[in-house]
Amino acid sequence: MRSILFVCTANICRSPTAEGVLKKLLASQGAAERFQVDSAGTHEYHVGKPPFPLAVERAKLRGYDLTQMVARRIRGDDFEHFDAILGMGREHLAHLRQIAPTRCKHKIELFLDYGDKFHGEDIPDPYGGQAKDFDLVLDMVEDGCKGLAGVPVPWTGSVDRFRRPGPFSWRGGRRPRARACGPTSRARGRPWRGRRGSRRCRAGEGAPGWPRRAPSSRGRGARR
Repeated sequence: MRSILFVCTANICRSPTAEGVLKKLLASQGAAERFQVDSAGTHEYHVGKPPFPLAVERAKLRGYDLTQMVARRIRGDDFEHFDAILGMGREHLAHLRQIAPTRCKHKIELFLDYGDKFHGEDIPDPYGGQAKDFDLVLDMVEDGCKGLAGVPVPWTGSVDRFRRPGPFSWRGGRRPRARACGPTSRARGRPWRGRRGSRRCRAGEGAPGWPRRAPSSRGRGARR
């Protein structure tokens, strides 16, 4: 099961909206049982309270149910448990990266990096605003959630679907090791690198059974 945590400031407007939207979207695709979706806040301003009434009202008009959610603050074990932790704005990313263990920082990303129309934007805090402010939040959240739900499983892409792993194909956050040098990889015509990113293995250097260059007069192997 893949797991995603949305994070905003108090967990009563933006992040519960994102939780409700993604849950419904996954349910419509028959994938709800394969994902755990939750939300939390960086601060404890409204812990134990339901989402903001206007957020619940505007979401209900679009078919999203937020009534069963209760605000909570992010916990230390959330960083270990969840595969992806998506902040609603850059201020949340900064806060999360300050308190996250180093081994978990790679899980923290900006939510709308998965969006299309609002790609890379921060979702503004609608707390205390008017209905139009909550409608804008819904528009932005729907854009981001469609990007998340549209990523194929298993996902070998990233935020921009080509460079980094994302929540739908999380493998512990570790990047795959560089492909080993040798005749097998060479025969298949694959572009491979040495252990530290060098391209010395183009000539087979360092591969088991392959000839190495003779030591130079200085006692060190010749390098390309």
